[in-house]
Amino acid sequence: MEDSTSGTRIPKACLTCAKAKVRCEPEVGGVDGICKRCHRLNKPCGFQTPGAHRRKTAPSLQSSEVSALEAKLDRMVALLAASDRSKDLSNASLSPGPAPSAPCSEDMHVPSEQEGQRFISIFINKMLPLFPFVPIPSQMTADQLRREKPFLYRNIVMVASQDAQRHRQSAQSIMQHVAEHIVLRGEHNIDLLQGLLVHIAWYITISRLPRPSLDASSENDFGAKPFRKISSQLDVLLHLATAQLSSLNLNQSVASLRNLNRPLSYMKAVDLHPNQIPERTLEERRAYLGCYYVSVILSLCVREVDTPRFSRYTDECCEALQEALEYPTDAFLVHLVKIMRLGQKIHYTVSANEMTYPVTLDPFLGMTIKSYQAELQELRSAYAPDHPGSEMILYRVALGINPASACADLPVTQLDLLFNLLEANKTFFLNFYSIPSSLLPILPFTVYCQFGVSMMTLSRLILYEGERVGWDPDYTRRTVDFDSTADVILQKLDEARAFLSSDVAERPEIFHRLVTRMQVMKDLHRKRLEAQAKANLEAPQEPLDFSFIFNLPTDAFFPYGDYATASALPEAPNYY
Repeated sequence: MEDSTSGTRIPKACLTCAKAKVRCEPEVGGVDGICKRCHRLNKPCGFQTPGAHRRKTAPSLQSSEVSALEAKLDRMVALLAASDRSKDLSNASLSPGPAPSAPCSEDMHVPSEQEGQRFISIFINKMLPLFPFVPIPSQMTADQLRREKPFLYRNIVMVASQDAQRHRQSAQSIMQHVAEHIVLRGEHNIDLLQGLLVHIAWYITISRLPRPSLDASSENDFGAKPFRKISSQLDVLLHLATAQLSSLNLNQSVASLRNLNRPLSYMKAVDLHPNQIPERTLEERRAYLGCYYVSVILSLCVREVDTPRFSRYTDECCEALQEALEYPTDAFLVHLVKIMRLGQKIHYTVSANEMTYPVTLDPFLGMTIKSYQAELQELRSAYAPDHPGSEMILYRVALGINPASACADLPVTQLDLLFNLLEANKTFFLNFYSIPSSLLPILPFTVYCQFGVSMMTLSRLILYEGERVGWDPDYTRRTVDFDSTADVILQKLDEARAFLSSDVAERPEIFHRLVTRMQVMKDLHRKRLEAQAKANLEAPQEPLDFSFIFNLPTDAFFPYGDYATASALPEAPNYY
C-alpha cells in the first residue's frame, strides 16, 4: 500500500511478523489492531515505520564505469610518462618489460648495430665451436636477432664482450629480466631457454662483482679464514633452464605427448589436440641436449645436481641432428653428448664413491672397466678430437682402490688404471695447451670445470703412494709436472692480454681469478708434498688423509669472493 500524498510505501505487516517473515493477518473485531498471530502467541504487535521496505540504492552503472575509465586513463598517463623517461635514457629497448630501477642497466648501454654485429661474429666464430648448442645463422644480422630473440641477443652481447664493466651491467639487467619475466610472470619460450643456456655456459668467465681490494687484515695464516661458498646462482639458472624445458614440453618426445590421456595445460590454452602437436625442430632438440650436457658436466665436475638420465628421446635428438647436420658444429655437439652419456654411466657404476670409500678391485669391476674402455675407443674412432674427460672419470677409480683387495687373473690391474689415468691427464693438458691464448678469457665453464678436475687429479697422482702395486710417484712428476702445468696456463693467460680490444676499459675478472687460482693450487700442492715428506720421515703413523682438499668443488678454485692468496684457503687439518 502506498501513501497518496508522499508516495511512500506503507508496510502492511507488523514488526513481529515482518521479522519472522510470515504472513500478517489482522484480527477481525480484535482490540488495538493486534494481528491474529501476535494475539495467538501473546506477542507485542506494532506497526512498521513507513518506508522501511525501501532498499538502499546501489551506485549507478554509469558512475562506476566513469570511475573505471578515469582510473584507466590515469594508468595510461603514468605508463606514457615512464616510457618517455626510458627513451631519454636509451635509444632502443632490447626486451619488453619496465625499465630496471638500477642506474646501470643493459638498456643504458645498448651496442650500436656495428658493435652488435661484431659481438655476434665473435660468438659464432670463436665461442660457438666450444659450446655448439645455440647456433646462430651466419647471415643473421644483429638487428634481426635483437628483434626476434631479444633475451638471447642480450646474453650473447654480454659473453662476447671482454669488458668487465659491461659484464657487470649486463648481468644485473639480465637477472632482473629473469626475475620479472620467468619467476614472476612465468613466461616460457625458446628465446628465454637459449639465453639461459648461453648465460650458464659462460658463467665463470663473466665479471659479476667488483674486483676486491685486499688490505693487510686479509693476510692471515693458512687456514685462518673459513671457506666461504659462493652463491648458488649457477644452480638456480640451471633449474630455471630445466623448468623452461618442462614448461615447453621439450624434455619429452612428441610421440609420448600424443599418447597422453589428457591434454597438457598449454594445449588447453591454445585449443590444441594432442595429435596436432608439431614435430620437434632442430633448434628445440639442441636446446634440450644443451641442458642435458651442462647438467652432467656440473654433476661430474662440481657437485651433484638433478641430472636427466640419457633416454630414448635423447638418442632420438642426437640421431635427428646427426642426420640433418644443419650446422658444421652439429657433429661435434652429438659427440659431446655421447661422451657425457658415457661419463654419466661410468660415474654411477664405477667411480661414484671412489673419493670417499675404498674400492675393491674384483673381476666384476675389471670387466666393467674393460667394457667402458671399448666404448671409449669406439667414440674416439667415430670422432677425431680426443676428449679425455670420460677417461679420467673411468680411471680415477684407481686412486680409491684398496691395494689389498687385488686378486689374481683380473682383466685389469691397479697399475694399469693408474698409468691410463696419467696418460688421460697428460692428453687433456696437451689439448688445453693447444687452445689459442686469445680464447682463454672466453672459454665456457664446461672446459674450466674439466680443467679444475684435471689439476686436482694430477695432484692426487703425484701424492699417491702406490709402492705396493709398483707405482712410482717420481715417474708421474717427470711425465706431467704440477707447477710447470700451472705456469704454462699463466703464460698463456699473459699472452691473452695482448688480444684484448684497445677500447676495453677494465679487463675481465677471469684474468685476476685464474692467476689467483693457479697460485692457490700450487701452494696447496706444495704444502701437501711437504706434509707427506714430513710424515714419511717421522715414526710410522696412520696414513694421512688428503682427500678433503680434492673433494672440494670446483667453486673453491674459481669463486667470486676475495681469495687473493693461499691465506684464503679452507681450514685444513693440522698435519704439519
